[in-house]
Amino acid sequence: MYQTVLGIKLLEKEKERIFMFLLSFSLVFAGPERGIEVSCALVSWVTDINFYLEGYHSRKMGYNY
Repeated sequence: MYQTVLGIKLLEKEKERIFMFLLSFSLVFAGPERGIEVSCALVSWVTDINFYLEGYHSRKMGYNY
């Protein structure tokens, strides 16, 4: 299943790879104590944007979920 994240098409299974990238990025810049928390926040932020864009697109096209 494809989802649009800021105009980029991603496969559903790639979310784990994105999460691991964000986790490693966060561990480097936020330290080991806050790294997991920061990466979870980034993933939820991207997911929230994704759901918002999907909902906006569906409303614009006249679909109702």
